[in-house]
Order: sequence, then C-alpha cells, then structure tokens
Amino acid sequence: MKIQPVKSTPHPVYPTREMLNAHPELLRLVPRRWQGNAVVLSALLAASAFTLTPAHAEGTTVKKPVSRVAPLFPIGVDANIGRLKGDMPPPTYLTEAEARQIVLDEAKKAGLTFEADAQTLKDLPVAVGNKKTTTENGKSPTLTITLDGTDKAHHIAYEFISKTDMDELAKAANTYCDPVENAKMLRDTIEKAAPEGTYAVFYNVEAGTAEYTKEQLRKQVQDFVKWLKAQGVI
Repeated sequence: MKIQPVKSTPHPVYPTREMLNAHPELLRLVPRRWQGNAVVLSALLAASAFTLTPAHAEGTTVKKPVSRVAPLFPIGVDANIGRLKGDMPPPTYLTEAEARQIVLDEAKKAGLTFEADAQTLKDLPVAVGNKKTTTENGKSPTLTITLDGTDKAHHIAYEFISKTDMDELAKAANTYCDPVENAKMLRDTIEKAAPEGTYAVFYNVEAGTAEYTKEQLRKQVQDFVKWLKAQGVI
C-alpha cells in the first residue's frame, strides 16, 4: 500500500455543522426509518444543542431591547410657555402621595397597575440641553433615580417630579430649573440612557389652585395613555 495525499474530497452528502447553523429546520426532517431509533434521535438532539442558538431553537429572532420615552404632555410643551409677566400666585406643589394617587386612578382605567418604587435607574448621564455641567471632580454628572411607579407586566414606568425631586435634579445638574425644565431634563436623561421599557415624566404645573394643579396632572396621565395606545404598547 502506497500512501498518497488526497488532492480533493467530494462534498459531504450529510448536513455539516455550518449547514445546520444556516438552516436549523433541517433537524426537523428526520427520515421515518430513524424515528423509532432512540440512539439516532438522541444523537440529533445532542447535535441541535451544539449547533442551534436559543433563538434558532425557539424559531424566533433575537430582538434589540426597545426603549421608549414619552414626550412631555401636553406634547411639545415649551419651558417658556405659560409664563406671565407681573405678579403671579405662589406655585402649588402636589405631594408625592397626591400625585401618585392621581396617576394610579387614571392608569387603572387603562388597565395599568403601577407598583411604587419597584425600579431604579442607576448612573444615568444627566442631559441638560446645551448647558455643559461638571461635578467637583470635573466629570459629567450622573443621576440615580427610583421611579415612582412601574407596571412590570407592560414594562411601563413613570416619575412625577415633586419639590424634593426638583432639588435633587438641581443638585445633580448643578443648575436650578423650574418644573417644566426639570421634567425635560429628566426625560432627556432617560432617553439618552435608553433603558429597556417605556417611560413617562410628569411634572407639577406652577399656577392656579391645588385643584387646578391636580387636574393638569390628570390630563398629563390621560395624554400618556393615549400615546401608549398610539405606540401599540397597550
């Protein structure tokens, strides 16, 4: 016998690992004569475990996590809208408890159930528009926030900016902002971080009586629900 190098080899008639990776459905085409053979079926199952990714095994495609941040409501609100010159009544700030109850009541009508303080977004890079701010060590500021409410079933969360939140945001951004500007800053911050899920930021209207302020928040939540439906989230 004389050993000689193989110049060429025929293409295999059986599916290779590369073919199975590209066409995982081939594993489902088992000949009838193999269907009763436990040894062969076990070998095929073992092969599928090594050649198929979890997405292929389930017949699905891996999707990039979706992050949605609702606009401020009313949509397109401008921080300069609604300011009047001259004397104005002192602002009426809703408490956290008052705001949460309003959000819960309106959300319940849409089939949403928010659990309090159930989600925390950590180390978000603070977005302050065109302003450049830094901390004492010269680094860009970050923010960690525990959201007021989260509906885990729909992956929806919200934050209402209370007076306490305003102070914390001003400290994080090293600049003072009014409620609308604070809401825009927090909204842009969440959008920049792009966490998975759907988020909304509600704010306190700085004019009128307590009942007027409550009604304005109620309208914000109602607009948010309409936006969720338009986006296909609910």
